[in-house]
Amino acid sequence: MRVIHIYRDCLSEGGVPHQTRRLVEAQARLGHEILTLSLQSQASTGSSERVATLSHVQVRNRLQGARALSHALKGFRPEVAHVSALAIPTHQIWVAVLKQLRIPYVVSPHGLLNPLGMNTRFGSKVPSRHRIWLKKAFFRLFDVPLLRGAGGLHAQADYERELLTSLGLNNIFTVPMGVDDDWIDKEAAGRRRLHAPTTFSYLGRIDTYHKGLDLVLAGFRELAHYGLHNEARLIIAGSDVGDSRNEVVRMIRKAGLTNVEVRNPAWGRDKKQLWEESDYFLSIFRYAGMARVTAEALGHGIPVIASREGNWGDWVRRYDMGFCVELDPRSVADLLHRIVLDERASYAARSSNALSFALSHSWQRVAAKMAAAYEQLRSRR
Repeated sequence: MRVIHIYRDCLSEGGVPHQTRRLVEAQARLGHEILTLSLQSQASTGSSERVATLSHVQVRNRLQGARALSHALKGFRPEVAHVSALAIPTHQIWVAVLKQLRIPYVVSPHGLLNPLGMNTRFGSKVPSRHRIWLKKAFFRLFDVPLLRGAGGLHAQADYERELLTSLGLNNIFTVPMGVDDDWIDKEAAGRRRLHAPTTFSYLGRIDTYHKGLDLVLAGFRELAHYGLHNEARLIIAGSDVGDSRNEVVRMIRKAGLTNVEVRNPAWGRDKKQLWEESDYFLSIFRYAGMARVTAEALGHGIPVIASREGNWGDWVRRYDMGFCVELDPRSVADLLHRIVLDERASYAARSSNALSFALSHSWQRVAAKMAAAYEQLRSRR
């Protein structure tokens, strides 16, 4: 099958670009002819594996991209297009070309439908009322029509499927993101044992609200209140977003949480050490697509505590590879309390389930499921 993947940031750094590249590489290895179209920028430093049936086209601006896309479509003659991410004006122009040439397309929102995400801005962007209003207006005026015009909609989890359904959309298929082969430690489940104290970890951008770190710290305050301060340990490692790192440190000091440690971003040996220290990985995000670092933790047999809103919670619950938790301080506190006191006997089974999920969701398998969805779209034409 000939497929063109359209994503402005395909060859950039970051979670969604990484996942998009792994998907297209896996599809190419399965024998499909794959072409990607992305925007060239200084941030376009992500690497892609060389596969004979995979080609990349990078353009300097969105209008040049429209011309390049039109030319590529006439020469490449794709049977399906796959558009990744929303809230990108460039994609509106490129999708208009697809529609003009009657190329059916699939859209992957990658967590960008979440209502909590609509009420703020990512990273260090200033969340002014004006900007948030524009964000919501763009979604209603442009992204919703883009979704309605799609022949297929890719949901990463049941939560995202529900959000698409709430917009009156159908032709939805659910496929999770994959796990990189080099993230999988096949011996992890057999040797992994709970530490004393039970160690919870977070790795990623230290964004207090987005990543739910305020909820986690509130939960640790409750543990201290119940005299369980010495029964649990928390490691927060990652890069800063604005002043959020200092904000987290201030929250820790104010609560007197000596069992919480803040570290720099972890790579190489430091990351390996973090995985060795971790009993549970925290993915209690208020809004997000399926974070790749969560997949990496599962590959090491580490059970996950996740929210539905981060698109991991439904899978965690389905595979019994950790715990799905509500986004409120009391729910997080109650779960931490339960884990520390009552869940030691079930840890080995959850660790084994985490590794089983990682092994059964390689990018090759995810790519095959995605291709099956493309085939259904093509058969409906």
